[in-house]
Amino acid sequence: MQPEERFDFMVVGAGVAGLMVASSLARLGAEVIVVEAGASAAPGPSTRNGGFVHAGAFHAGVIDDPVRARITSARCRQGAQRLSAEFPEAVQADGLPVFMVSENEVVIERVRRRWPDWGIAHRTVTPRELMTLVPGISVHSDAFVAETNDFAFNWRIALQIMLVQSRRNGCRVLFDHRLVSSDGEHHQLESGGTPRAIRASNTILCTGYQSAFAVRELSTRWDVRPQVRLWRSHVLVAPRLAQPGVMYIDPGGLSVMPQGHYSVICQSQEDTPVETPAFAVDNEVVERIRSGASRLLPASTTELRTARAHACLKPMIAVDGENHRRVDSQIVQVAETTWIALPGKATEAPLLADDLVRALPVRSVAPDVTPRPGDLYTWNVEAESANQVESERVTVS
Repeated sequence: MQPEERFDFMVVGAGVAGLMVASSLARLGAEVIVVEAGASAAPGPSTRNGGFVHAGAFHAGVIDDPVRARITSARCRQGAQRLSAEFPEAVQADGLPVFMVSENEVVIERVRRRWPDWGIAHRTVTPRELMTLVPGISVHSDAFVAETNDFAFNWRIALQIMLVQSRRNGCRVLFDHRLVSSDGEHHQLESGGTPRAIRASNTILCTGYQSAFAVRELSTRWDVRPQVRLWRSHVLVAPRLAQPGVMYIDPGGLSVMPQGHYSVICQSQEDTPVETPAFAVDNEVVERIRSGASRLLPASTTELRTARAHACLKPMIAVDGENHRRVDSQIVQVAETTWIALPGKATEAPLLADDLVRALPVRSVAPDVTPRPGDLYTWNVEAESANQVESERVTVS
């Protein structure tokens, strides 16, 4: 067996979350290794999504609870600003603008009230204007239509840039390597039957849809054993159907997003709970999406017959046995030096990386800087005592 290689952080998973987390840690000077079981980066949901970036408008309309809606909308807006600024090459400029549509009275009332109050940029247009801009689309004459700051996004290009940036920041990236066991700082990887030993002071699991497997195989020494649940959704890819992007806010509505020579079609909140992390397609659901797309774009029925379906898996750490899917980012510390980080949606991945850096012990991410006074202690309020942190002792000469 090869000698044990030493790193400050091991990030498991080279999707959008893993690469952003790894790059952020490397910027701080940490020695980082990224371990990916696939033969290339992002073999899971990061490249199987709807091909767009949320900028706040959708979640402000679709989430009932105003507090959750406002928080989620604001984080999407921040994430969209970061992604467009950091990866301008990935913005599908030939697919702009994106139009939001609703034919649901409750949703329409909600967005008319929330969007202006929450500072969500939009320009209202008439259904007739939309039908002019998107020839062949069929929308109700009373529909609410607005141009928003959402945008179609080529996640493959963005992920390539993330991978290059991670390596330039000093990250080591291993493909075709699977984490098979962990014992504190000591980890065993396997690639094609060949073992590899890694020693990492901290482990960040950005394992996405494989998080349930990680919990099952690695959690014997964890302090917390979270319950990971999976939902499956679908995307259809078809020849380019429309110039701009169109997204229905209404539950069950469709989105049609341009991606160069093709379009990606999704159905809002089309999430089915599944037990196993498999990308098997549900043909009944696919035909329902195809039929809905044919009603929305009746002139494109022929192109839609040639559409190909792919499944996407969306993970969530269930809290208190909850069964409904949430789209929030989640960071859970499962052991002293191990965290699970899930972005909820790709748009929030830059913020997830920021949140994780802030959640880590400051001595791990800023070891070369003198501790602040508050970094030196842990408190036991009930005992009215403060204990000095052993690893943060400072001697002033």
